[in-house]
Amino acid sequence: MKSRFYSIASDSIDTNKLEICFKVESYQQEDIFQKGHTITKQGVCSSYLHRLSEEDKVEFEVKICKKSLFNITKKELKYQPPLIFICQGTAVVPLIGVLRRIKRMLDTKEIKGLGNIDFYYGIKNQAHDYLYKEEIEVLFEHFASTNPYASFKTHISESMPSDPADKKYVDDIINQDNEDLEYKILVKKGTVYFCCDENKTAKAVETILEEIVGSSKQLGKIFKDGRYKKEVWTRA
Repeated sequence: MKSRFYSIASDSIDTNKLEICFKVESYQQEDIFQKGHTITKQGVCSSYLHRLSEEDKVEFEVKICKKSLFNITKKELKYQPPLIFICQGTAVVPLIGVLRRIKRMLDTKEIKGLGNIDFYYGIKNQAHDYLYKEEIEVLFEHFASTNPYASFKTHISESMPSDPADKKYVDDIINQDNEDLEYKILVKKGTVYFCCDENKTAKAVETILEEIVGSSKQLGKIFKDGRYKKEVWTRA
């Protein structure tokens, strides 16, 4: 069985806590005992984790795949640059970890303040799939109360909204703000955090970012400068 890798939402300073968020995978498979019938199967690891209770003990091996790009530092926030977060589904998890780290640095006075934050989040339906909604709202209210001259906005797209006419993907809402993002990235030297599984949306987002900054070469330069941080993974 292949190893499963999960992003961590908890702050790295919380050494006694490990928080992950995952989707319980389910799929249809032909019933080998009844021709013409299908049965619902669930992912092995995700369904196992879902069945666990607080009393259960689990043994596991931690492997660090690579150095995470989503480890924000006070040096990066010294001049209060704009921060642009882009994610889809459970890929919100590592970005929550970044927001928690920012809050900790504010609360401990490691940083003096923040610049604008734009949070672009693609989900299926707000009523069911808006993960960490309450926490994001509380964090942004806290940021706004301590940084009155900055703005903190969430931009939500729904691929399966109640009204089909409202259907949008995260790349659609990014494209709507292309001029604003161009200014924040190129002029104000903002940093982009992008997390998503490898799919059409991930490719569409990167294409739009290339158009916003002028070219794929320019986006590559911004990546080398540490202002474009991305984690795009392939499903097992």
